[in-house]
Amino acid sequence: MPPASWPSRDRLGVGLEIEVLAACRDGVELAPLVTRLATFPNPEAWSAWLRRAIVPLADGDGDLLAALLVQAAAPYPDALGTYGLVPESVA
Repeated sequence: MPPASWPSRDRLGVGLEIEVLAACRDGVELAPLVTRLATFPNPEAWSAWLRRAIVPLADGDGDLLAALLVQAAAPYPDALGTYGLVPESVA
């Protein structure tokens, strides 16, 4: 008997284009920011909150995180090499 299959799964997909990326271990660390982020209603349990399937980002938190991510961002091909991966193609 063949394994179960879900035909609709083959029709689902999301296009993703990565233009910038933080170098490995050089991104934005959330732990020092949890008391400043409204996304985490209980700062002491912030890491458990992140284990949810979807964590809605509170208004205003996106601006702070985006500003910090811009500082850590590098062109995708440059940053990808810091992860020790060999891409099939980097365009």
